[in-house]
Amino acid sequence: LLKDPAPGTVFEWTRYLTKLMEHSSREHIEQVTREDALAWSAEELSRCQASTVKNRLRLLNGLFGVALEEGWVQTNPFNDLTKRVKAKTKVKKVVLLDQADQTWPKLPQYHHLLWHILRWSGAHASEVGGLRWEDIDLQEEVIHFKSHETRALKNAFRRRTVPIHSRLLPILRQEHIDEKCEGLMFPWAYNAERGRWCEGLHWQRYIGISPKATRDWAATCLRSKDINEMVIGKLFGHSPKTVTGRYGSVDMETMRRALDHLT
Repeated sequence: LLKDPAPGTVFEWTRYLTKLMEHSSREHIEQVTREDALAWSAEELSRCQASTVKNRLRLLNGLFGVALEEGWVQTNPFNDLTKRVKAKTKVKKVVLLDQADQTWPKLPQYHHLLWHILRWSGAHASEVGGLRWEDIDLQEEVIHFKSHETRALKNAFRRRTVPIHSRLLPILRQEHIDEKCEGLMFPWAYNAERGRWCEGLHWQRYIGISPKATRDWAATCLRSKDINEMVIGKLFGHSPKTVTGRYGSVDMETMRRALDHLT
Protein backbone atom coordinates (compact mmCIF):
# COMPACT_ATOMS: atom_id res chain seq x y z
CA LEU A 1 0.00 0.00 0.00
CA LEU A 2 2.88 2.36 0.73
CA LYS A 3 4.77 1.60 -2.49
CA ASP A 4 1.77 1.05 -4.82
CA PRO A 5 3.63 -1.67 -6.78
CA ALA A 6 2.60 -3.41 -9.97
CA PRO A 7 0.69 -6.72 -9.49
CA GLY A 8 3.70 -8.72 -10.64
CA THR A 9 5.89 -7.03 -8.03
CA VAL A 10 3.31 -7.79 -5.32
CA PHE A 11 3.44 -11.43 -6.36
CA GLU A 12 7.25 -11.55 -6.08
CA TRP A 13 7.29 -9.72 -2.73
CA THR A 14 4.66 -12.05 -1.30
CA ARG A 15 6.38 -15.13 -2.69
CA TYR A 16 9.85 -14.52 -1.29
CA LEU A 17 8.80 -12.96 1.99
CA THR A 18 6.67 -16.07 2.57
CA LYS A 19 9.58 -18.35 1.66
CA LEU A 20 11.87 -16.46 4.03
CA MET A 21 9.43 -16.69 6.94
CA GLU A 22 8.83 -20.40 6.36
CA HIS A 23 12.57 -21.11 6.10
CA SER A 24 13.28 -19.14 9.29
CA SER A 25 10.24 -20.47 11.17
CA ARG A 26 9.23 -16.92 12.01
CA GLU A 27 5.72 -15.50 12.37
CA HIS A 28 6.50 -11.76 12.39
CA ILE A 29 9.03 -9.73 10.41
CA GLU A 30 10.52 -8.14 13.53
CA GLN A 31 11.68 -11.64 14.55
CA VAL A 32 13.87 -12.04 11.44
CA THR A 33 17.57 -11.77 12.29
CA ARG A 34 20.75 -11.30 10.30
CA GLU A 35 21.48 -14.99 10.86
CA ASP A 36 18.10 -15.87 9.35
CA ALA A 37 18.90 -13.73 6.30
CA LEU A 38 22.33 -15.35 5.88
CA ALA A 39 20.89 -18.84 6.24
CA TRP A 40 18.17 -18.13 3.68
CA SER A 41 20.72 -16.68 1.27
CA ALA A 42 22.94 -19.76 1.64
CA GLU A 43 19.97 -22.04 1.00
CA GLU A 44 19.05 -20.14 -2.17
CA LEU A 45 22.67 -20.18 -3.40
CA SER A 46 22.77 -23.96 -3.03
CA ARG A 47 20.14 -24.33 -5.76
CA CYS A 48 20.03 -21.10 -7.77
CA GLN A 49 22.43 -18.97 -9.79
CA ALA A 50 24.16 -16.17 -7.92
CA SER A 51 22.56 -13.48 -10.09
CA THR A 52 19.09 -14.85 -9.29
CA VAL A 53 19.81 -14.88 -5.57
CA LYS A 54 21.11 -11.30 -5.71
CA ASN A 55 17.84 -10.16 -7.26
CA ARG A 56 15.85 -11.89 -4.51
CA LEU A 57 18.06 -10.38 -1.84
CA ARG A 58 17.53 -6.91 -3.32
CA LEU A 59 13.79 -7.52 -3.23
CA LEU A 60 13.84 -8.46 0.46
CA ASN A 61 16.27 -5.66 1.25
CA GLY A 62 13.75 -3.23 -0.25
CA LEU A 63 10.87 -4.66 1.75
CA PHE A 64 12.73 -4.59 5.04
CA GLY A 65 14.03 -1.11 4.16
CA VAL A 66 10.44 0.14 4.05
CA ALA A 67 9.69 -1.67 7.32
CA LEU A 68 12.69 0.05 8.94
CA GLU A 69 11.60 3.48 7.68
CA GLU A 70 8.12 2.90 9.11
CA GLY A 71 9.53 1.78 12.47
CA TRP A 72 8.13 -1.76 12.23
CA VAL A 73 11.62 -3.28 12.67
CA GLN A 74 14.74 -2.01 14.42
CA THR A 75 17.25 -3.17 11.80
CA ASN A 76 17.27 -4.36 8.18
CA PRO A 77 18.78 -7.89 8.22
CA PHE A 78 19.25 -7.81 4.43
CA ASN A 79 21.20 -4.55 4.30
CA ASP A 80 24.32 -4.93 2.06
CA LEU A 81 23.82 -8.71 1.92
CA THR A 82 24.25 -8.78 -1.86
CA LYS A 83 27.92 -7.82 -1.40
CA ARG A 84 28.52 -11.32 -0.05
CA VAL A 85 27.19 -12.90 -3.24
CA LYS A 86 29.66 -12.99 -6.11
CA ALA A 87 27.97 -13.31 -9.47
CA LYS A 88 29.92 -13.69 -12.69
CA THR A 89 29.36 -10.83 -15.11
CA LYS A 90 28.19 -12.09 -18.48
CA VAL A 91 29.21 -10.23 -21.61
CA LYS A 92 26.09 -9.72 -23.68
CA LYS A 93 26.34 -10.94 -27.24
CA VAL A 94 24.68 -9.04 -30.05
CA VAL A 95 21.57 -10.98 -31.01
CA LEU A 96 20.75 -10.51 -34.69
CA LEU A 97 17.21 -10.82 -35.98
CA ASP A 98 18.09 -11.89 -39.53
CA GLN A 99 16.82 -15.44 -39.07
CA ALA A 100 13.81 -14.43 -36.98
CA ASP A 101 12.79 -11.91 -39.66
CA GLN A 102 12.46 -14.86 -42.01
CA THR A 103 10.89 -17.35 -39.63
CA TRP A 104 8.44 -15.25 -37.55
CA PRO A 105 5.43 -16.78 -39.44
CA LYS A 106 6.24 -20.00 -37.54
CA LEU A 107 4.94 -18.32 -34.38
CA PRO A 108 1.35 -19.11 -33.40
CA GLN A 109 -1.02 -16.95 -35.45
CA TYR A 110 -2.18 -14.96 -32.43
CA HIS A 111 1.47 -14.02 -31.67
CA HIS A 112 2.07 -12.39 -35.05
CA LEU A 113 0.88 -8.88 -34.21
CA LEU A 114 2.80 -9.03 -30.92
CA TRP A 115 5.94 -9.91 -32.88
CA HIS A 116 5.49 -6.97 -35.27
CA ILE A 117 5.01 -4.43 -32.48
CA LEU A 118 7.98 -5.74 -30.50
CA ARG A 119 10.13 -5.91 -33.61
CA TRP A 120 9.53 -2.32 -34.65
CA SER A 121 9.15 -0.50 -31.33
CA GLY A 122 11.88 -1.75 -28.99
CA ALA A 123 9.25 -1.88 -26.24
CA HIS A 124 9.26 -4.44 -23.43
CA ALA A 125 7.08 -7.51 -24.01
CA SER A 126 5.04 -6.88 -20.86
CA GLU A 127 4.34 -3.31 -22.00
CA VAL A 128 3.15 -4.39 -25.43
CA GLY A 129 1.18 -7.31 -24.00
CA GLY A 130 -0.92 -4.89 -21.96
CA LEU A 131 -1.71 -2.48 -24.80
CA ARG A 132 -5.33 -1.63 -25.57
CA TRP A 133 -6.60 -0.72 -29.02
CA GLU A 134 -7.35 2.79 -27.79
CA ASP A 135 -3.63 3.18 -27.04
CA ILE A 136 -2.93 2.99 -30.78
CA ASP A 137 -3.48 6.37 -32.45
CA LEU A 138 -3.32 5.80 -36.20
CA GLN A 139 -4.17 9.40 -36.98
CA GLU A 140 -1.21 10.79 -35.04
CA GLU A 141 0.79 7.61 -35.80
CA VAL A 142 1.81 7.05 -32.18
CA ILE A 143 1.49 4.42 -29.44
CA HIS A 144 0.56 5.53 -25.92
CA PHE A 145 2.01 3.35 -23.19
CA LYS A 146 -0.27 3.93 -20.20
CA SER A 147 -1.01 2.23 -16.90
CA HIS A 148 -4.42 0.64 -16.46
CA GLU A 149 -6.21 -1.64 -14.01
CA THR A 150 -4.36 -4.82 -15.02
CA ARG A 151 -1.07 -3.40 -16.27
CA ALA A 152 0.67 -0.89 -14.03
CA LEU A 153 3.88 0.44 -15.58
CA LYS A 154 6.98 0.46 -13.39
CA ASN A 155 7.53 4.21 -13.17
CA ALA A 156 6.73 7.59 -14.72
CA PHE A 157 9.32 7.13 -17.46
CA ARG A 158 7.62 3.95 -18.70
CA ARG A 159 4.45 5.98 -19.26
CA ARG A 160 5.25 7.52 -22.63
CA THR A 161 4.13 8.15 -26.21
CA VAL A 162 6.31 6.85 -29.03
CA PRO A 163 5.99 7.06 -32.83
CA ILE A 164 4.82 4.09 -34.88
CA HIS A 165 7.58 2.79 -37.16
CA SER A 166 6.83 3.05 -40.89
CA ARG A 167 7.09 -0.75 -41.19
CA LEU A 168 4.56 -1.25 -38.39
CA LEU A 169 2.01 1.37 -39.43
CA PRO A 170 0.44 -0.51 -42.39
CA ILE A 171 0.18 -3.68 -40.28
CA LEU A 172 -1.77 -1.86 -37.56
CA ARG A 173 -3.96 -0.13 -40.15
CA GLN A 174 -4.81 -3.51 -41.69
CA GLU A 175 -5.68 -4.94 -38.28
CA HIS A 176 -8.17 -2.11 -37.78
CA ILE A 177 -9.75 -2.93 -41.13
CA ASP A 178 -9.91 -6.70 -40.53
CA GLU A 179 -11.10 -6.76 -36.93
CA LYS A 180 -13.44 -4.93 -34.61
CA CYS A 181 -10.71 -3.46 -32.44
CA GLU A 182 -11.52 -2.49 -28.85
CA GLY A 183 -10.23 -3.35 -25.38
CA LEU A 184 -7.03 -5.30 -24.79
CA MET A 185 -5.05 -6.21 -27.89
CA PHE A 186 -3.65 -9.39 -26.34
CA PRO A 187 -5.99 -10.53 -23.53
CA TRP A 188 -4.53 -14.05 -23.77
CA ALA A 189 -1.13 -12.69 -22.69
CA TYR A 190 -2.24 -11.89 -19.12
CA ASN A 191 -1.56 -14.30 -16.26
CA ALA A 192 -4.10 -13.14 -13.67
CA GLU A 193 -2.70 -15.44 -10.95
CA ARG A 194 0.77 -13.88 -11.15
CA GLY A 195 -0.26 -10.45 -12.40
CA ARG A 196 2.19 -10.83 -15.29
CA TRP A 197 2.08 -10.17 -19.02
CA CYS A 198 3.70 -12.22 -21.78
CA GLU A 199 5.21 -14.98 -19.66
CA GLY A 200 6.10 -18.34 -21.19
CA LEU A 201 5.77 -17.39 -24.85
CA HIS A 202 8.47 -19.95 -25.81
CA TRP A 203 9.57 -18.10 -28.93
CA GLN A 204 12.94 -19.85 -28.76
CA ARG A 205 11.43 -23.11 -29.96
CA TYR A 206 9.76 -21.42 -32.95
CA ILE A 207 12.20 -18.76 -34.17
CA GLY A 208 15.34 -19.19 -32.06
CA ILE A 209 15.08 -15.97 -30.03
CA SER A 210 13.20 -14.70 -26.99
CA PRO A 211 10.84 -11.69 -27.12
CA LYS A 212 13.47 -9.69 -25.22
CA ALA A 213 15.89 -10.11 -28.13
CA THR A 214 13.83 -7.63 -30.14
CA ARG A 215 14.43 -4.98 -27.47
CA ASP A 216 18.14 -5.81 -27.24
CA TRP A 217 18.47 -5.58 -31.01
CA ALA A 218 16.64 -2.25 -31.17
CA ALA A 219 19.05 -0.73 -28.64
CA THR A 220 22.09 -2.18 -30.43
CA CYS A 221 20.86 -1.00 -33.81
CA LEU A 222 20.12 2.55 -32.69
CA ARG A 223 23.48 2.86 -30.92
CA SER A 224 25.24 1.67 -34.07
CA LYS A 225 23.56 4.60 -35.86
CA ASP A 226 24.92 7.01 -33.21
CA ILE A 227 21.47 7.85 -31.85
CA ASN A 228 21.72 9.89 -28.65
CA GLU A 229 21.30 7.82 -25.47
CA MET A 230 18.68 10.25 -24.15
CA VAL A 231 16.58 9.63 -27.27
CA ILE A 232 16.96 5.86 -26.92
CA GLY A 233 16.02 6.12 -23.24
CA LYS A 234 12.90 8.11 -24.10
CA LEU A 235 11.83 5.54 -26.71
CA PHE A 236 12.47 2.64 -24.33
CA GLY A 237 11.04 4.24 -21.18
CA HIS A 238 14.34 4.10 -19.30
CA SER A 239 14.91 6.11 -16.13
CA PRO A 240 17.69 8.72 -16.65
CA LYS A 241 20.96 7.56 -15.13
CA THR A 242 22.20 11.07 -14.36
CA VAL A 243 20.77 14.27 -12.92
CA THR A 244 21.42 16.00 -16.26
CA GLY A 245 19.32 13.36 -18.00
CA ARG A 246 16.27 14.49 -16.00
CA TYR A 247 16.38 17.95 -17.55
CA GLY A 248 14.78 18.77 -20.86
CA SER A 249 12.90 16.33 -23.06
CA VAL A 250 12.87 14.68 -26.47
CA ASP A 251 10.26 15.79 -29.00
CA MET A 252 8.19 13.41 -31.12
CA GLU A 253 9.87 14.32 -34.41
CA THR A 254 13.30 13.53 -32.96
CA MET A 255 12.04 10.14 -31.77
CA ARG A 256 10.43 9.48 -35.14
CA ARG A 257 13.66 10.19 -37.01
CA ALA A 258 15.57 7.97 -34.58
CA LEU A 259 13.12 5.08 -34.92
CA ASP A 260 13.42 5.27 -38.71
CA HIS A 261 17.00 4.00 -38.21
CA LEU A 262 15.69 0.75 -36.72
CA THR A 263 16.20 -1.91 -39.37
